[in-house]
Amino acid sequence: MTARRGTWPRLQSGPTRRWRPPWSGPAAGRWRAGPTPRARARSSGRPACPAAAGRRLITAGQAAAAAGVADRALALLAEAAELTCGEEQRARAQQLSGRLQIWRGRPAEATPLLVGEADRVAARWPVLAAEMLADAANGATTINSYLEAERLAERAVGLLGDAGDPAVRAAVLTMRGWTLLLRGKTPEARPVLAEAFRLVDGLDRLGPDWPWVHILLRTRIPLGEFEQARAENAELCRRAQEAGALATVSAAGLLVADAAFRLGDWEAADAAALQTFQLAEDVGHRHMAGWALTIRTRILAAQGRPEESRAAAAAALAIAESDRISTGLRFVRGALGFLELGLDRIDAAICELETVERLTQGSGHEEPVIVPWVPDLVEAYARQGREGDARRVLARLERQAVCSTSPVAAAAAARCRGLLDDDFDAAFAGALAFDDRRPMPFERARTLLAFGRRLHRVGRRAAAREHLRAALEGFERLHADAWASQAEAELRAAGGRQRPPAQDDRALTPQERRVAEAVRSGASNRDIAADLFLSPKTVEFHLRQIYRKLDVHSRTQLVATLAEMETAS
Repeated sequence: MTARRGTWPRLQSGPTRRWRPPWSGPAAGRWRAGPTPRARARSSGRPACPAAAGRRLITAGQAAAAAGVADRALALLAEAAELTCGEEQRARAQQLSGRLQIWRGRPAEATPLLVGEADRVAARWPVLAAEMLADAANGATTINSYLEAERLAERAVGLLGDAGDPAVRAAVLTMRGWTLLLRGKTPEARPVLAEAFRLVDGLDRLGPDWPWVHILLRTRIPLGEFEQARAENAELCRRAQEAGALATVSAAGLLVADAAFRLGDWEAADAAALQTFQLAEDVGHRHMAGWALTIRTRILAAQGRPEESRAAAAAALAIAESDRISTGLRFVRGALGFLELGLDRIDAAICELETVERLTQGSGHEEPVIVPWVPDLVEAYARQGREGDARRVLARLERQAVCSTSPVAAAAAARCRGLLDDDFDAAFAGALAFDDRRPMPFERARTLLAFGRRLHRVGRRAAAREHLRAALEGFERLHADAWASQAEAELRAAGGRQRPPAQDDRALTPQERRVAEAVRSGASNRDIAADLFLSPKTVEFHLRQIYRKLDVHSRTQLVATLAEMETAS
C-alpha cells in the first residue's frame, strides 16, 4: 500500500502537512510483516506462552487497524485466534476481526458471524457478547437491516447490564443510540447518547476504540449539530494525522466533509471529501470511500457539474454493489435523484428517488436527515403534477419530522406542504422559521425558490420577484449553479431583470483553483485527473477556462501568473 501524491487537505487552520505513512521511516519495523511471536519462539528454541503471545498479537492487531494497515491487522488477529489456548481470548480476536471486516466493507459476511459467536459465548462472557452484538448491529445498519440492528443493539444493552469498563459501556450505548436515531426515535436516543458522550470524555479517541467513537461523533449529523461535528472532527483529524492514526483521519475527515456541506462551506467540503476518499481507499475502508463519493456527487450536482457528479456516483455505486453495501445504494441513488432534480430532469429524478423508496421498504429506516431523499421526491412529484403521490410521500416525511423532532426535517416538510397546499404562505413561513432554528444556506435558498414559484403561479409577481432574488443570491453565494439557473429563469419569467455579472471575469471557481495549483506543483493532466477524481477531458476543459480567464496560453505562463497574483494579494 502506498500513499497518493499530494497532501492531506486543510481540514484545520495552519499549513498543510505532507502525509508520511506510519510504516515508513523509523517506525517501519513496527508495522511491516515480521516474525510473529510463534516464529520467534521457534527460532530461539523456547516455547511460546500462548496466552501472552495471543495478547500481544491482539494488541498489535488493534494498533495496526488504527494505523490503517488493515491487511496486517487481520493477519495478526487471525494468528491470535489460532495461537491462543484460551477460549475468551480467541473469541476476543474473532470479535475484533469481525469489527474490522465490517469497516473494510464486508458487513454481509461479518455480521452473522458476530451474532453466532455472541450466542456461543454469551453465557460465560456476557460483556464480550454484548460488544459482539453491538458490532453486529453496526453491520446490520450497513446492509439496510435497521429493524435487526435495533434488536441486536437492544440485546447488547441487556447483556451488558451494569458491567463493563467505560470504553465497553460507551461502545454499546453508542450503538444503541445510533440505531434508535436511524429508526427515527430521537427522544429515546438522546439520553443514551448523552451517557455515551459522558463516558468517552476520558478515553483516547485515537486508540483501538476509533470505530465506535466515529459512530458516536456521527450522531451529530442527524441531531443537527453540524458546527460541533465539524469542529470536533477537524480537531480529531489534526491529532490523528500527527499520530499516524490513519483510520481515524479517514473517519473524521468524512464527518468534516458532511458537516461543511450542510453548513454551506462547499469548497472545504469538496476538498475534504475528495482527499478522504483517496485515503479511505488506501487504508481499505471501502464503505467510507463510497460515502465520500456520494458527498462529492451532491456538491458537484448542485454546482452544475453533471459529468463529474455522475462519475463520482458511478464509482460509489460500484463499491456499494460489489461489496453488497445496500445502505450505500440508498446514498448513491438519493444523490443521483438530487442531481436530476437540479438539472430539471424531473422524470429521471423520480426514477432514481423511487428506487430509494423501494430500498427502504421494510428496512425500518426512518431517519430523515442523513439522506434527504423524501423531500426531493415530494418536490419531483409536485413539479410533475402528481399531487396524490406527492401527498403520500409527504405524509411519511411529516411523520418522520414529528418522531425525530428534527428542525431540519420539519423545515423540509413545511416546504413540501407549501408546494402542495392552496394556502401556501403559512407553510413556507413555517419552513423559513424552522430554518432560523437550524440554518442551512442551501435549504433556505430552495425554500425561497419554491415560495417564489408558487407566488408567481398565482399572479403575485412582485412578491415572487422578492423571494426569487433572495433565492438566486443564496445559490450564487454557494456557487450552486444548477439551482441558480432555475432561480434566474423563474425570476425572468416573473418580470425580473437580468442580473449583472456576479464576479470578476478573472475569478476562478474552487475546482479551477485546485487544477491551477496542481499545474503549479508540476502535475500532469493525468496526475490531476487521478488526484481530483476527474476525467482527463474535464481537466482539459478546466485548463481552457483557466487560460481564458487569466489570459495565458501555456502552463509556464499560468505558473508565472499565479505567482504574480499571490504576490499582489
